[in-house]
Amino acid sequence: MNLKSFRALQIESPRTAMIFDLTERFPRGPAGKLRKKDYAQSAYYEEPKSEKLIGGALGYDLFELYALCSKSWWENDMLALRTTIEGAAMGRAIYLRDETKETGPGSWEIFKRGPQVTRRIRRLQTRLRAVKTMVEAKSTKNIYNIRVGSLRETVACFGQDQKHAEQTFDLLLRASFEGAGDTGLFRKTNGWGRETDKMDVFPEYHGPAHGPHEIMVLNNKFSEEMRKAKLELEEKIKTMQSQIAAVEQLADMVDNFTLSTCAAFTEDMS
Repeated sequence: MNLKSFRALQIESPRTAMIFDLTERFPRGPAGKLRKKDYAQSAYYEEPKSEKLIGGALGYDLFELYALCSKSWWENDMLALRTTIEGAAMGRAIYLRDETKETGPGSWEIFKRGPQVTRRIRRLQTRLRAVKTMVEAKSTKNIYNIRVGSLRETVACFGQDQKHAEQTFDLLLRASFEGAGDTGLFRKTNGWGRETDKMDVFPEYHGPAHGPHEIMVLNNKFSEEMRKAKLELEEKIKTMQSQIAAVEQLADMVDNFTLSTCAAFTEDMS
């Protein structure tokens, strides 16, 4: 894409232009002034990096980029990006139609289908992971999702960094989770074949904290899932209680049947 088309795309959709730029081997930046010479590559399999791409006069704002980290990016997400600027597109044309015939292309897909879009997704994901790491380091008030053993649900903790979040969990929550694990409610290990007494705890960076409401929302989800599990267990208890009664009844019936059968057999023999 030439600079003129890139500028036009920035006017039409700044977000789409930013996504396209981040998938380029050597992104231009919002000002369009970064070049290949501004990038360095340490290994052939790594994407070129530049300290100028994020922050500074020629780069993107860190928290503007972080907004893209809030979702997972898949091929369909990339192919859904379209433009009405032909020079800004590499993908196929989307034709308009009236009642009788096609009237010409109304828009184009930004990305070309096939291996190219796969490479661009990987490049975007790599750069967004770097953005997430930078935001985590820059912020002193972060939220971490703590994954415990084989539990699918996570519990959220505040922390300055990953180590601090794990220390908070160890101090305030570990004993309760250890006790729950001892009952067999969940496996203490993550299910990858390791059998140890130590409980697996994995802090995952969620994002910078903007207030207490975020952790309340996240942990309410955990509590709701636990209460759903409680209801399921209670239903299982009811089922098992009825099964226990049925088992005892069957045992009594078979005992009585056996005694009566044996008595009748003895009478026939006498």
